[in-house]
Amino acid sequence: TIITGSFNFTKAAEESNAENLLVIRDKGLADKYAANWQAHAEHSEVYQAREKGYSETHQSAAKTTESKPAVPVEGGFVASAKSQVFHRPDCKSAAKISAKNLVRYANRDEATKAGKRPCAECRP
Repeated sequence: TIITGSFNFTKAAEESNAENLLVIRDKGLADKYAANWQAHAEHSEVYQAREKGYSETHQSAAKTTESKPAVPVEGGFVASAKSQVFHRPDCKSAAKISAKNLVRYANRDEATKAGKRPCAECRP
C-alpha cells in the first residue's frame, strides 16, 4: 500500500487547505510507483538544514535588499492592502508583501476591525 499526495496530517489540511491524498493498493501500480520514487531518491541530495530558519534568513536579507520591505519585528501585524489576511511581521508570507501594498496594524483587534483574518500559517 502506498499513500501519496500533498496532504499533511494536520488540522489545516483537513479543514481549510486544498489537499489531495491517493492510496494505491494495486500491487503492480504500487511497484511501479516505488521504483520511480527510488530512481529519484538515487539522484537526489541529502537536505542540509540551515542554521537559521526562514524568518531569520529573511530578516537579514530584508536589511540589505531594497526590493523587499524591511518589516520590523518588534510588534504589531502586517497585511497586504490587496489581501484579506494579516500576519506576524516575521511570517514568510509577510516577506512577499510589496512596500507599496504593506499595511501595518498596531494590534490584532485593529487588523480584524479592518476586515482582515489571521494567517493560517503564522497564527498571529
